[in-house]
Amino acid sequence: MARKYLNNYVTLLSAAITDTDTVMTVGTPPPALDPGDFCRLQLSQRNAQGVLLKQEFVDVTAISGNDLTITRAAENSTALNWDAGARVELVETAETFADIDASLTEEITRYRETIAAATTTIDRADGGIQTLTLTADSALTWTLNNGEKIQLYLTPAGFNVTGWGVTHWMTGVPTLATENMVVVEKVGGNIYAWDGGSR
Repeated sequence: MARKYLNNYVTLLSAAITDTDTVMTVGTPPPALDPGDFCRLQLSQRNAQGVLLKQEFVDVTAISGNDLTITRAAENSTALNWDAGARVELVETAETFADIDASLTEEITRYRETIAAATTTIDRADGGIQTLTLTADSALTWTLNNGEKIQLYLTPAGFNVTGWGVTHWMTGVPTLATENMVVVEKVGGNIYAWDGGSR
């Protein structure tokens, strides 16, 4: 379930509702919701000077034409009777920002790509840093889009790379050792590679 937000959404009730109704009709409905999503709206009445006289928050859970299915009395408000012409809008409240803040539960202190257990097909979707332990003499295939780059940590374990799948080496072709680091990037449809060293 996801809460949805709108920019500058304001409309009016087209028909009165009682404090127990679970459907309200509005002049202009908000955009359709996916199943399980909702948006929180405020019903309000103000006097001629713009002073708020009463309000209620409702959660819209489904939209059918101009009819909105609602859950009443959100944010500890009280379900009230509303006349046609009452203002309906999406407004930000302290609870709105508290909900957003509560969803940010992790502090990012350092960035690391996924380390994937790669096969001899090296796919950028499996992570930008990958490990590969050869279990046989193997030819490598690189699945990259233009501009994508991969760091590959390669452990030969006694086996050889029979084909690197590289268009141009920007350094010498690696001499395999216990551990090898290779950087590969695709540019203009070509695969460029750098020997990052070995031990």
